[in-house]
Amino acid sequence: MKLLMMTRRVDLDDPRAGFSYRWITEFARHCETVVVLCLVAGTTTGLPANCRVIAVRPDGVKRRARDFFRLQRLAMQEIRSCDAVFTHQNPEYGIALAPWCILYRKKIMAWYVHGAVTWKLNLLAKLVSTIITASKDSCRIDSTKVVVLQHGIDTELFSLKSEQPHQHRLVTIGRVSPTKRIRHMIEMVTLLRDSGMNDISLMIVGGAATAADKHYQAELEALVSRHNLASQVTFAGAISHPQTVPFYQMADLMLNFSSTGSIDKAVLEAMSCGTPVLTTNEAFRDMAHTFPIPQFDSNNSPRELAGHAARILEKTDRAFELSLREYVVTHHSLPILIQKILALYGA
Repeated sequence: MKLLMMTRRVDLDDPRAGFSYRWITEFARHCETVVVLCLVAGTTTGLPANCRVIAVRPDGVKRRARDFFRLQRLAMQEIRSCDAVFTHQNPEYGIALAPWCILYRKKIMAWYVHGAVTWKLNLLAKLVSTIITASKDSCRIDSTKVVVLQHGIDTELFSLKSEQPHQHRLVTIGRVSPTKRIRHMIEMVTLLRDSGMNDISLMIVGGAATAADKHYQAELEALVSRHNLASQVTFAGAISHPQTVPFYQMADLMLNFSSTGSIDKAVLEAMSCGTPVLTTNEAFRDMAHTFPIPQFDSNNSPRELAGHAARILEKTDRAFELSLREYVVTHHSLPILIQKILALYGA
């Protein structure tokens, strides 16, 4: 099958979009060719020989009119010669490509994982044949076109960590933003330290993307200073997607306090490494309680969360770590997801 895919960015080194590089590689294992339209391309070296990446903004500069007409010209050229079209995450990509798919009678499917239901998502549902998502909470539009599959985690990259003495090393990985509720994590570390857990530490891995996020990080750094946590809390900054692996593997507990309501792949990446998670995300409520040590907590109180974190750190053993990885390998591995997607095309 000749597949045309569209995503925002193809860049192995990008902290937020690096995972799409792995998706492309996996598609290429099963397809004759994979052509990827993206807004911006960064590091693409190492992609299989049957992949071709085309950037709508070759200079990386956003110009709406130019971008629109260049995308339409590329879509006309590439959709005519492909067998199927797959758009990744942003509804506007499916909306932009759908007319050409209708004209050339090519099946178009879209991946969407987000709790928001917008007019763009509603329009997308009218134009594509299928919207693929990771869980029932990850695409909340009422449509028969929604197909729930799973998430796609590269379990080869996010490999099981070696057996190591359990300490009190916490990590959170993702963009520094108020939606991540990192303030709660810092307050939680303060409570754990004051309770006698003197070796507690928190590594915050991720960058601040917007001016508002940078202001938020400055507030967090001031909070760390006020609580005298300079030796316990570290801001590691933004790193590439593959570089997150050792941070997951060295941690004894991964924190995820966002409340998006959709499955966050960072939680599954941690579990793939055998690292326990404490999350407040409702999307993980059912899954978290399938394990002998519950990893979900609906509390918004740092004190309650600190108590839950202490229980996880105390009870975790090697058998629990292995069960976390087994769950991701069985239910959310990238190779299985890609095969399921291609099966929907009839490939």
